[in-house]
Amino acid sequence: MELQPITMQFSPVLVCTIARFSELSGIDEGIVLGWVKKGYLPTKRIGKYCLINLALFNQDLLNSEIFGD
Repeated sequence: MELQPITMQFSPVLVCTIARFSELSGIDEGIVLGWVKKGYLPTKRIGKYCLINLALFNQDLLNSEIFGD
């Protein structure tokens, strides 16, 4: 009997903290927090944590007139 290799798939990270978003984008954390409060960035609250919804943010960017066709 031949052994089959085990493949594992990892789902991409679809959310991140405000601090991590700030670090990845190079934008000051205070500015990112302001964007969250104004509703410019989609968020999801899980318990005491407010996470930026990266999947929805990317979808919004791709659908916008600036980045779209």
